[in-house]
Amino acid sequence: MTSLEWNRPKGNSLKFITNRKCPYAQRVWIALERTQAPYEMIEIPLYGPNGKPEWFKQLNSKGEVPVLVLNNAAPLCGSLKIVQHLTKEDDASSLPKLKAIDDFIEKRLKPKG
Repeated sequence: MTSLEWNRPKGNSLKFITNRKCPYAQRVWIALERTQAPYEMIEIPLYGPNGKPEWFKQLNSKGEVPVLVLNNAAPLCGSLKIVQHLTKEDDASSLPKLKAIDDFIEKRLKPKG
């Protein structure tokens, strides 16, 4: 069990745009479940003829998941940024742990090509 403290997002409209196969998105999914805040998961395809929808590209011009939108505010893009937002801001010790996980995903789990 981690010692991180979690912020429960406030508001009534939390949207998690994802693809369940993406390891970065899985990290955010776990963090969202840890907060116990209600959210809507919107899964999008990443590849193929029915790939990323146009509305998603407008949220994140890089076209990468995950994206988190709270109460129609500006979207948060990228798992590290989102998880940092979900952890208490005063927990400075969380950044090295999150960065280490990010490095592992980048080196070992992220598909090449």
